[in-house]
Amino acid sequence: MKGQIMFALKPLFDIIFGLEGFEATAFWIALFVAYMIAGFFIDMLMQKQGFGPYWNSVLAILGTFVGLYARYNYLPEYKVHFYEPYVTVGSIAGGVALTMITLAFVRNRTS
Repeated sequence: MKGQIMFALKPLFDIIFGLEGFEATAFWIALFVAYMIAGFFIDMLMQKQGFGPYWNSVLAILGTFVGLYARYNYLPEYKVHFYEPYVTVGSIAGGVALTMITLAFVRNRTS
């Protein structure tokens, strides 16, 4: 399975990269807006420990990739595929939370 990193997401990637025209534009704008909303929500939660809405949204994107990378490279696969979406969503949320908390701690210790 080493050569099949993130193979479980191949059907989703096929759908996303198969979009053309308006659907592709609407998808990427919706993704951008969702991460900007997440950045404002994280800024509201973290208040003075946050980095501002824009940078919080960029860090949320980074945390999403960190969570997906850790999920598909370090967590074992389940034989039953019922739990796969829950593990993936949990790893994304955990990656975002871990990234934000770690960087907020570093920011407060260095300033």
